[in-house]
Amino acid sequence: MSGDLLALGAVAALAGVVALRGGGMVVLYAMPYGDAARPVARALKTAESEAVKTAARVMAPLVDSSRPVFVPVPSSGGDTTANRVLARAIAALTGGVVADILGRKAPVQSSYERFYRGLDSPRPTEHRMVALGTCPPGDVYLVDNVAATGNTLRAAKMALGRGRGLVYAAALSELASGTRLVGGSS
Repeated sequence: MSGDLLALGAVAALAGVVALRGGGMVVLYAMPYGDAARPVARALKTAESEAVKTAARVMAPLVDSSRPVFVPVPSSGGDTTANRVLARAIAALTGGVVADILGRKAPVQSSYERFYRGLDSPRPTEHRMVALGTCPPGDVYLVDNVAATGNTLRAAKMALGRGRGLVYAAALSELASGTRLVGGSS
């Protein structure tokens, strides 16, 4: 699989910097979610090392800050391990710092599970996300593997009061209403 991941990394590098805006949320992503991105995006959920290296290499160029702060977004169960590993890999390439300061008041059903049960994505307030500490100064990047509707990232931003999403892949057709595609970073 490692050769496939490296090839996907090359494809993602060609994707360039694209930002999604909507509801006050900016989401920077390396690839649209689809067949090409799916293997890496799924492997990121378990912090598989080749997937982390591939994703970090294509996500790091999206960072346009001299003082980036990478905040791992917690899983539906509240665990930040996989996104923390990804955030550390991106920080190593950009000179940023990782602030593992997001959690959840209680677990929530994953957006993936809800989608396959025919349910809507949880609204940002239903994610029960909370800040567990103070965020250091700098430009905050909320790190996750995939942006499906953008609601998880909106919940993270609400909990911290600032930040933009930084994801490996975005499901462009599923993003919450009001989100539009914008070229270039912001």
